[in-house]
Amino acid sequence: MMHFFTILYIKTNRFSDEKIAVGLLANLDNVPYFGYSNYKVGIALKSISSDLTRAIKRSLSLLEKDVNMIIKGETSLSLFDKPYAEKLLKKLTLKKRGVLIYSDLIELKSPIAFNRLYKKYIGELWSFDTPSKPKNIGFKNTFHQFTLDKKFNDFSRKKVLSPDEYSMIYSPIKVDLWRKTNYYTVFHAIDFQKSLSGIQSTLVQFKLIVEGLMEDSRLNGMSKGRYYLVYQNPKHPKVLEIIQRIKKDNFNFELIKLSEVKDKV
Repeated sequence: MMHFFTILYIKTNRFSDEKIAVGLLANLDNVPYFGYSNYKVGIALKSISSDLTRAIKRSLSLLEKDVNMIIKGETSLSLFDKPYAEKLLKKLTLKKRGVLIYSDLIELKSPIAFNRLYKKYIGELWSFDTPSKPKNIGFKNTFHQFTLDKKFNDFSRKKVLSPDEYSMIYSPIKVDLWRKTNYYTVFHAIDFQKSLSGIQSTLVQFKLIVEGLMEDSRLNGMSKGRYYLVYQNPKHPKVLEIIQRIKKDNFNFELIKLSEVKDKV
């Protein structure tokens, strides 16, 4: 599942199924989102003991903190990695004496704005002042979070290629993800939501990366290597045209979608 969410409920009566939806935890395009309503939490906890109330509020705060750490790249995406996501959320449901409940995971065919989901299921607008709101998450950050998966443990992230090491490179260039064995395997993100000049700059930069590593491979008797420029599906017609032009050109790299990356490792 690429896009899914779970609804957080507080059970207000242990003798019945009465519960109130108080929050939403979502994974949309491998970016985590979490929000909850202080107002609805307050109503739901009115008839619950003070000790359990503190435990529930602490759980919500810790979950909010965990999601923010994932957004900042300070921890892995294990909570959202299949097949662990559903198992972990079910384990979380068992805690807090069954008062804090997570719904079954709900899968989406395509990503949707988190505030729209929140409005639909929680019944109020999501506060954009909440600390859990991702700020300026471009595709680069999405890609870096995606590669925290254990499948990429033997790769190096944000490797800086120096002109002193590579003859085809004239100033330091940062590579998003790479691995050196008897050949180079390189993944580099391109954000097609940027301006045309930004897209052009990334293309030129990646060509230099490929040329530099291919030359180094030749000098050191290594295999040619595998080079991938990674993108997410854009919707703008002009960008789609650019993608088709890149794919038609005979470059020494392959343009692939984010969903194809793990198949190339």
